Order: sequence, then C-alpha cells, then structure tokens
Amino acid sequence: MPHETAADPTLPSARGAVRNTLAILGGQSAGMLVRTLGTLLLIALLPRDAYGVLTAAIAFVDPIRFLAVLNLDTIAIRQATVAPRDAARIVGTLLRLRLALAGVAFLLAGAAGFLIRGAAPGGGVVIVCAALLLLPQGFQGPFEVAFQARQRMRRIAAVPALAGSVNLLAFVCLWRLDAPIAFYIAAPALGDAVGCAVTWRVLRRDLTEWNKSAELNKSAESNESEVSEVSARETRLAGDASIARAMVRDGLPLAYVGLLTVLYTRIGFYLVEWSHGLGDVADLGVAVKLSMPLLLIGSALSVSAQPYATRLATEGRFDDLRQFFRTTLVRVIGTLLPVAVLAALVAEPMAQWLKPEYTGGALAFRWLVFGALWMLVCQFSSACLIALERYRVIALMTTFNLVLFLALAIPLTPLLSAEGVAVSTFVMELVNAVVQVTIVFCLLGRGVPRLGAGRGA
Repeated sequence: MPHETAADPTLPSARGAVRNTLAILGGQSAGMLVRTLGTLLLIALLPRDAYGVLTAAIAFVDPIRFLAVLNLDTIAIRQATVAPRDAARIVGTLLRLRLALAGVAFLLAGAAGFLIRGAAPGGGVVIVCAALLLLPQGFQGPFEVAFQARQRMRRIAAVPALAGSVNLLAFVCLWRLDAPIAFYIAAPALGDAVGCAVTWRVLRRDLTEWNKSAELNKSAESNESEVSEVSARETRLAGDASIARAMVRDGLPLAYVGLLTVLYTRIGFYLVEWSHGLGDVADLGVAVKLSMPLLLIGSALSVSAQPYATRLATEGRFDDLRQFFRTTLVRVIGTLLPVAVLAALVAEPMAQWLKPEYTGGALAFRWLVFGALWMLVCQFSSACLIALERYRVIALMTTFNLVLFLALAIPLTPLLSAEGVAVSTFVMELVNAVVQVTIVFCLLGRGVPRLGAGRGA
C-alpha cells in the first residue's frame, strides 16, 4: 500500500483501512463460524424439504429486504468521510430513513407473502417470520455506519459472534421443543436484536465525543470559549432534512444497482424451485451459505477501503489511489485463490461423508466459491468507483450482469438444477470482475478523473 503521509490519525488512511478490514474480518469471521455451525446444525436436524422451505422463504424476502436498505449506508459512509463534523447528524438521518423503510418493507413482505405464497409449503406465516429480520437491521445498519466511517469497527468486532451464538442457542432450544419451521426462520431476528442493543451501548459512548468535538469546532469558529449543551445532546442522533435529500438523491443509482444485484442472486432460487422443487432449493441454499465466508471478506474490504479511497479521490491523489487499488487487488487474489481451490476440491468428499443427499449442493459450491472470489474483486472495484462518484458505470454494469445471468441460468437450470445456477453465477461474476477492474485502471490511468461524472445515472 502507498506510504501514508497524513499527520492527522483521525482521517481515513491506508493503515486504518487495513485495521478496519481486519477488525471486520475478525468479528465477522467469528460470527460466520458460529452461524455456519448453526447452518450445519439445521442441515442435520431438519428434513431436506423443511430446509428448502426455510431457504425459499428467505429468498422470497431478500428482494423486499433490499427496499429497507436502498444502499443508503454506502452513501452515508461517503458523506461522513467527506464531512466528519456532520457524522452524528448523518447517522441520525440515516437511522430515520432506514427505520421508515424497514417498516414499509416489513408490511409489504407480509402482504406479498400471503398473496403470492399463501398456498406454498409454510404459507405466508414463514414469509412474515423471515421478514422479522428487517426490523433490527433498520437499527444495526446505521449504527455500523458510524463505526465504518471512522474506521473503528474494532469497537464492535465481537457483536457478530454474539448474535450468531444467540441464534445457535435458539436453534438448539427450538429443536428440543420440536418447534415448527416458522420459529427456526424467525430465530435470526432475535440474534440481530441482541447485537443491535450491544452496538447501541458502544455507540452512545462515541456520541459524547462526536458532539463535544462539533461544539468545540463551532466555538472556535465563533471565538466562543464555552461548549454549550453537550451533556443534553450526548446520545442524540439528530436528523437533517437537507442531508436526507442529498442521501436519497445520491443513493438512487446505487439503489438501482443493489436491487438488480439482489434479483440476480435470488432469481436462481426461484428457477430451481420452479423446475426441480424445494429439495434442490435446499442444495443451492447450502452451497450459497458455505461460500459466504469469501463474500464476507469482500464486504469487509469494500466498506473499509471506501473511506480511504474517498479521501484520496477528494484530495486529488489519484496516483496513490491507483497504487492502493493495484496492491490490494494483487494481495487479495494471491491469498484467496488457493483457498478457493482447496475448498472446491474437498467439497464433494465432505458432502459424501457428512450427508450424501446434499451432493448436489457440493457440486454447486465448487462453482460458487470461485464466483464468490470474483464477486469480492467486484465489491472492491465498486468501492473505488463510488469514491470516484462513477455511479452510472456501476449501474450499467449491474444491468449487463442481470441480462448475462438470465441468458445463462434460464437454459442451464432445468438441465443442471442448482449447479446450473452456480455455473451462471461464476461466469457472470468473472466477466464483471474483468470489466470493472479494467474500468478502474482506465479511469485512474488516463489523468485526473472528473469527480461526479456518473451522478446522473
């Protein structure tokens, strides 16, 4: 990574990006380990068709769940990086927007569940249970933005493991009580609610520091010596209408991107259910769950790199940004490609040993684990494109991805079931990664990019 020359340790930095990535990876990896244990437990305890009902319910809610996010978190991180004095107001505004969207999305999911899947196994009740996760996430997302923008995710690194442990304990209790499948689907919302409460307690301490800093800056600018009303505002996340308008305006292109991404990651489940039934949906669900650790790394890298990439772009340090992008990309691929190869080699023998009926899931996993690696590259590339405000480029690429995925998955899924969806995902993500990386290098290699060129998307 490039040499960091900034003297202010509170600004986003390359070293801070590394620390933040490691904090997210450490915390999320622990949480992912516990959640993977929960997944393996469900696979062992539930009949294959029951696990298919669970997977289908989550897949149905996911596109609606995106409506509760609209990628506003990404815009909020950028805003808080550019204007750190307004970080508390930005988070407060995001919180109000996310809670309103979560409420609407929950009602929409419930109504759609009974209207569209009322006659499916589990009925609309399982859809409502899956949608419960929307409510705690409406709080957790904005709370995490506060730490991501300041590269302090280490403060809440233990939260994912705590939430996963609550889920695991809930699964064991439900099994002992012989509970219906709907309760298993609702259990993750309980774990997220506990994690959300813990995150809020940690954030309250940071809010005191934020508000005092804002008051001191205000006093210094007006030559006042006293800081007023700090204690009364210690834990207040105030909203701001102008920030909300800017957040929604800048977030619309990324909302479009996120919606299409959710669609092409979930359409595969619908295609498998229509052509092969819920048993094969379970195969695809297992393959997706087990490939998620690589996606976790991509998510951690993108949210950690974005504040530093944004700082470099706004300061006009495009040579440093190009070097940061190149170095990180080489290290990520060089480290994770052997891991993906090893995981692909052991997938089928492990399935045969643990539960042979999921062999179809192992075949799909071999493709998805490499697809996840290329998706990781795309996430990091997108973080740099967001720093350059090239939202239109991302939107156009996502549209192309959806068309390419459908062109592959529609004929392959009836033939290969879950493996057909996995092959389609692998090809689509590989093409996407090559194109996005090429675009980033072209933008950073042709001189000084013009920021905001893609706002009109």
